[in-house]
Amino acid sequence: MEGQPTRSAQGDATLFVPKHKIRVLIDTQWDHIEGFVYLTENQRLSDLLNESGRFVPVTDAVVLSQQQNSPDNPISFLAINKDHVVKITQAL
Repeated sequence: MEGQPTRSAQGDATLFVPKHKIRVLIDTQWDHIEGFVYLTENQRLSDLLNESGRFVPVTDAVVLSQQQNSPDNPISFLAINKDHVVKITQAL
């Protein structure tokens, strides 16, 4: 059942909220970042930026510096401060 408590292997009650994995392109003042964010049903990218938290969690991120032609730098998890996000779009 969607959003209903389930039991973990240890028997503890946990709450699972299904999310969709969305590939995004994020521009900051310094870097271009490509990776994945996770949105709940009917949630938009703008909703993610307007949530109360300070950071956008991104998985499987690839960072390319705008100031240097540095090689791709893969990162499994990246927390991007929302104050530094210039643009976020869904990748095709």
